[in-house]
Amino acid sequence: MTVRAEMSRLRRHLGGVLDHRPYRFSEGVDVTVERPAEDAMVLPCSIAPAIRGGP
Repeated sequence: MTVRAEMSRLRRHLGGVLDHRPYRFSEGVDVTVERPAEDAMVLPCSIAPAIRGGP
């Protein structure tokens, strides 16, 4: 899925949190991004070598 399509979907659900300018949260919204302790858990179902750490 493209970022644009995902932002459109999120905008439908989170109306006041996402700004109409593409790919921005509204002013006054604090966003915290947390990563899992293990990098392999970021995309656990991926088989891509770059994600799995392979060649």
